Amino acid sequence: TRYSQGLQSALWDRNSRNYAFVLFEGKIQIIELDNRDRHFTIALPVDNATQFESDSQSENLFFLKDQSLYELAIQ
Repeated sequence: TRYSQGLQSALWDRNSRNYAFVLFEGKIQIIELDNRDRHFTIALPVDNATQFESDSQSENLFFLKDQSLYELAIQ
């Protein structure tokens, strides 16, 4: 897809299969994947991330940036 260039990592939202979290060129985004006409992309306030993971309920994202570990609550 057109999203694959620059894509570093992707995770499914464990609460809803309608969303995916992606690490794209150092930025974490949420991509809507449902069957409606338009798909939204939400850019989270994260730059220069190198890796990320979510907790078991997809309520928090953990990411590495500048050799430090950060947590971001998803609500």
